[in-house]
Amino acid sequence: MLLNFMLSARGMILDRWLTRYIGKSFTTYLFAKAQSQQPRPALVLVSQGRVSGRLFDAVLPYSMVGEDYLVVGSSGGSAEDPNWVKNLRVNSTAQIVENRKACEIVARFVQGEEYHRIWRQLVEEKPVYAEYQQRCMQSRQIPVIILSKV
Repeated sequence: MLLNFMLSARGMILDRWLTRYIGKSFTTYLFAKAQSQQPRPALVLVSQGRVSGRLFDAVLPYSMVGEDYLVVGSSGGSAEDPNWVKNLRVNSTAQIVENRKACEIVARFVQGEEYHRIWRQLVEEKPVYAEYQQRCMQSRQIPVIILSKV
């Protein structure tokens, strides 16, 4: 029931606020616990809408790759990329808020052998990603994105 609330419009607003101002995502925590996993840290990605030009926030769990942030556009295995991925495909510059600190980033979509290497590691750490890829296999490859500070 709590997870259902956190996935509602009001719950997502609350989670963005918690992640931005407290540095923790309650939704990421609930998903991890439901899968008997350790929760990953989360950031708020602020990207410019590809159609409207307005700024949109998305809370994303991430992993570190050196100094860069690695995020996955899984959207639970839905047939389409999440909007934040579509926005980054049009405009690769954005902002993140991580641990209550904001910074400008540039996004790079991982391709080729690097993608396959990173994807294998992600699936080992979070087997649910294999399920997500299976769900959307006919329509898309789940994007893996590196966010680098500018």
